[in-house]
Amino acid sequence: MLNAKLIPGLVDPNPAFLCRNLRGERGSDARYRVPVAHRVLSHTFSEGPDTSAGMAAVRKFQALLPGHQLWELVSDAQGIGLWVPRSGIVDETANDPDLSASQDLLGGLLVYPPHEWEGLREELADWFGDPVEEVFAELPYTFDDVLPFAGLNYSPDRWFVVLRGELAGKVCWWTHDGDSVMDQPWADDIRSWAMRVWKECPGVFGGIYRFGSDVTIDPCPSDADLYPESYLSNAAR
Repeated sequence: MLNAKLIPGLVDPNPAFLCRNLRGERGSDARYRVPVAHRVLSHTFSEGPDTSAGMAAVRKFQALLPGHQLWELVSDAQGIGLWVPRSGIVDETANDPDLSASQDLLGGLLVYPPHEWEGLREELADWFGDPVEEVFAELPYTFDDVLPFAGLNYSPDRWFVVLRGELAGKVCWWTHDGDSVMDQPWADDIRSWAMRVWKECPGVFGGIYRFGSDVTIDPCPSDADLYPESYLSNAAR
């Protein structure tokens, strides 16, 4: 479900990134438009969709944090791929069982399907190291209170909802390169998280999301490495 009430940017009519080519055109004024769209994701890093497990995960964590916007966002037990190159998809609302074979088609930022949450927690635990609770010694919550729900493609960096404690219901941010915001909210709720993501786009990608020449609508060198410099909510066709 593409929930525009919680993610207002989904209603942008013709979204695109304005990009510069990092390969062979440094200093050039040339810019290239890459139209993008948003799509339902049945799975990302897992082998396939598991709706029943997804609904079980929603019910499990919903009991710890009732009434939170996250449950409305994933009420269909699906995820969301934000800013997928439009040329790579036909139907933004279709579930593609082969999606995991093409990571580019997941998008720049992912809201993960609920059946993958436990896997995300295991990945985070590996990044934090053993004992994992040392990372949380000075924080007002523990690792058991962390529910990762979104992250950047091609990166282990994650946003998570805090389930208990004084930050319960808030969205915090962890990144592997030391720029984490774990002791204070990155956003107060899911809607404010989405609005901040849009406001800070494309800087929110941290420079890791790029495009090839095959997804721009402008004449472009075939070997281009297109770096998004700005976001266009209604790009000219």
